Amino acid sequence: MDIQFLTLTRAQTVPVMESRKLIADCVKAFSPENRKCKNFSSPKRLLISAEQALRSADAAIIAVQVSAYHSFKKMLCAALHLELVQHPTLCEQLNPLCEQGKLSQTALQNNTTYPANAALFATGDYRCCGFAVTSGAQCVIVLPLDPIKTAETVFGSLYDFLADFADVPNRADVTRFKRAGLCARIVSLLKQQNATLAFVPPHGKAIMQAGMKLADSENRYLSFAEAPEQRARSQPAGEYIVAAAQKARVQSHTTYACMVSGAFASNRDDTVFVHYAVADADETVAAKLFANPGESPKAASAAAVEQALLLAGNKITQNLLAAHAMNNRTDRKFRRTLAIVSAAGVAGAAALSAVLALLLQ
Repeated sequence: MDIQFLTLTRAQTVPVMESRKLIADCVKAFSPENRKCKNFSSPKRLLISAEQALRSADAAIIAVQVSAYHSFKKMLCAALHLELVQHPTLCEQLNPLCEQGKLSQTALQNNTTYPANAALFATGDYRCCGFAVTSGAQCVIVLPLDPIKTAETVFGSLYDFLADFADVPNRADVTRFKRAGLCARIVSLLKQQNATLAFVPPHGKAIMQAGMKLADSENRYLSFAEAPEQRARSQPAGEYIVAAAQKARVQSHTTYACMVSGAFASNRDDTVFVHYAVADADETVAAKLFANPGESPKAASAAAVEQALLLAGNKITQNLLAAHAMNNRTDRKFRRTLAIVSAAGVAGAAALSAVLALLLQ
C-alpha cells in the first residue's frame, strides 16, 4: 500500500517532531514505499500536494497542529465537496461541558462537526478527533498533531484502520508493531526525563516483554515489579489497583509504575471489565476498560495493557510539558530581572556621568 504523509505546522519543536514520528512509524508498518514526510506551513499548498498525492497513492495522511485543525478541516471538506454534519456521540460527550460553561458554543460546533460518513478517531477529551474519508480504493486521513492527541489517535485507531483498509491477513503483525510503538514511545519520553517505569504483573507480562525487547533490551528504563500484596476479597478492585501501583513504584524505586488487573465480571450483568493505573510521585491515574460484546477476558486484558501503556506515555508527556513550561517561566522571570538590573545600571552610569561633568566644570 502506498501512503503519502503530509503535515501542516509552522513550528519544528520537539513535541511536533515526536508526534510526527509516531505517525511515520505507523506508516512504515503498512507502506513499503517508505516515503518521507512533507511539511507545509501553508494550508493551500498542502491541499494541492494532497490532491497530487492521491493521483497515485492509496492513502494520504495529513497531520495538522491543533491551533489550525478545525479551520483546515473546513478547507479540506470544501475542497473535496464533503458535507459537514454534527456527530451525535461527540455531542453527547461535549454538550454537558458547554452547558457548564467550560466549552464555548463555537468550540462545541468545531469539535462535533465532521464529514458525513467519516470514520472518527477519538481523542481522550473528544476534541480535535482524527477522521478518515474513504472513496473507492483511496482514503484521506486527518490527524491532530499534538504530543498526546496524536498518540491517542495513532494507537487507538490508525493501526487498526489501516489494517482494515489494506485488508491485512495477519493482524498479529499489526498488533506487534503497535505494541512495540507504545513501548518505544515510553522509552523515548523516559530518556528525556531521565526517569524509569516499572510494569506490575499479574497480567500483560508477555505483551510487555515483546515490546521491551525492541525498545529497551537492557531494561534501563522499563522493568517489571512484583505486586506488593494480594487483594483482600473485601477490597474493591479499582481501589486495590490504585494503591498497589503507588506502592510498587515506591518499592521498585522507579519514577512511574503501571499496573493492570485481571478481568472481572460484573455481578449485575454479563459485562467484563479490567482496571489499570499509572502512578508517579504526585498522583495515580486510573481507568476501567469494558470488554466489547463477545470479547474474551484475555483479549480485554490485552487491550487494557495497551491502554495502560498509552496512559503511561500521556502521563510522562504531561510531566515533561509542565517542566518545560516551568523552565520557560523561570527564563522569562530571569530575563525581566536582568532587564531591570541593566536599566538600573544604565541609569546609574548616566547619573555618574552627570556628576563627573559638574566636577570638571
